[in-house]
Amino acid sequence: MDKDKKEKVVRPGMLPGRNIAGHPGRTAVLVVLTALLALVLCGGSLFLKSLNNGFSTLENRLGADVIVVPKDAEGKLEKVVLEGVPSYFYMDKEILTEVAGISGVAKASPQYFLCSAKAGCCSMPVQIIGFDPETDFSVAPWIMETTGKNLGLFDIVAGANINAQAGGDVIFYGNDCHVVSRLASTGSQLDNAVYATNETILALTRSSVEKGINYLAQNNPEDQISAVQIKVAEGEDPAEIAKAINQKVDGAAAVETSIMLSGFSASLSSLSRTIRLTLILIWVLAAVILFVACTLLTRTRVSEFAYLRTIGVSRSMLSDLVLKESLLTGLAGGIIGCSGSILILNLFHTAVGNAVGLPYLTPSAGYATAAAMLTLVITALTGSAAAASAAYRSSRTETGNLLRKGN
Repeated sequence: MDKDKKEKVVRPGMLPGRNIAGHPGRTAVLVVLTALLALVLCGGSLFLKSLNNGFSTLENRLGADVIVVPKDAEGKLEKVVLEGVPSYFYMDKEILTEVAGISGVAKASPQYFLCSAKAGCCSMPVQIIGFDPETDFSVAPWIMETTGKNLGLFDIVAGANINAQAGGDVIFYGNDCHVVSRLASTGSQLDNAVYATNETILALTRSSVEKGINYLAQNNPEDQISAVQIKVAEGEDPAEIAKAINQKVDGAAAVETSIMLSGFSASLSSLSRTIRLTLILIWVLAAVILFVACTLLTRTRVSEFAYLRTIGVSRSMLSDLVLKESLLTGLAGGIIGCSGSILILNLFHTAVGNAVGLPYLTPSAGYATAAAMLTLVITALTGSAAAASAAYRSSRTETGNLLRKGN
């Protein structure tokens, strides 16, 4: 042997990394198991947060405590707001005055619904929602957050899912409408609508009359509205206000927003409970599998442990070595699993939202990072506990017995 050749020295701190690199099969098993655990835990947490975000945003965006629509259009409102089905319905504008005069009504603002046509006069078939910028308290603040200015004639704001770019133009009933901006996503069907002022809606309606494709040809559009958004006075019960409107205003139906959303709320609560229970069961199952896997893998290392014991490695040092190895593999698997869950949920958020049929809005990067960090801690500790337990049992065995098992 060349005397000048220096013998490689492996320091104790380098052993965990060397052992991991030297046994790729064993390492891969532990990394895959912890990655799957992290994928489910992190993905499940982000999924639940997305559902809660979507529901809360939808509730905030609606803004009104009570919505008044024509008597025969009560069911259509939910289809427009919750299911994204383009629709239209109208009632006499005088109903707005009657509703505003009901005791307990603090604010009342009209809305106008118009559907664009599939014909060549329109760029796309879509729900157009008009509002009165002077009295509106639900849509206008939302739009002002995005645009920072009031909308002019033929200015529109597109929902997040509308295929129209800010600064561009779209055509509705032969009119060039300027897209001022696109709204932030709500994770709900409100993202599939276009918003404009009542001035623009009336102009588009008149254009549709001229083209012979209008739903109000027999009425004056300026005398019609589609809905009335109501904010009740502080301390008033929306249910009582809705009841009073239904009793006193002919031809109108008052719908509590909370009642309209109750179906979503019940579905969300039920789904959330199911997911939480599933996550707990998966974590328990994964922990058991990790304990079994670590025990079986530890039994394949008896010769290695026996050798380490014969050269003076104490039982506590042996346990520490295995613990560090499991921490490294647990962190690697956790990073892979968390990254995978975040990537999947962000790439396919629209498809996931459509699949569950509930408002779905992905959480912020900060929340995703916090969820990933918590998941890393859980997976690393679970894997480490499993490995440490197996290593402890092996370290209790006498060196001679370890050597005989290794042989």
